[in-house]
Amino acid sequence: MPHSNRNFAIAYVFLVALPITGLVGVLRSGRNLKAPTSVDGAWKVRTGAATGDPSSCPSLLALYADAPVTISQSGTNFGISSGQTGGTGVIEGVRLHASLRPSGGAPLANCAGGGSVSLAATLDADTNPRVMSGILSVAGCPSCESVEFQAVRQNPTQKKGAQ
Repeated sequence: MPHSNRNFAIAYVFLVALPITGLVGVLRSGRNLKAPTSVDGAWKVRTGAATGDPSSCPSLLALYADAPVTISQSGTNFGISSGQTGGTGVIEGVRLHASLRPSGGAPLANCAGGGSVSLAATLDADTNPRVMSGILSVAGCPSCESVEFQAVRQNPTQKKGAQ
């Protein structure tokens, strides 16, 4: 085999055959990947009654009563914010877990737990618009009772020129 043909064959293997083999391997390994459930967007939260004495932590109800909430998502992680709180969380299938803090880091009134609010919710992804229901509770505060909530995803406004 002439020298130039051998160089061409080696270059072909390195520049064409190996990248195609790598691409096929990546596609096969990613075949079973599934995107996490989408929770990105604006949500309207409605709180229910506290599961115990609502006067134990009245500011917990005030923080979330009919509050508009924005969730921004990146993979299975998400950030959640409203005018009064913010925090981060994780999505595991259709379950969401987040830790929230009131703006400015101020503790909730009457709470010895430091004011960190725990969110545990389940997403009903089969409804349109999507609905999330769960419980808000203050971490480390036995006198604060949990608050049930339901959140409905708000339809995004259409962008100009979109159909």
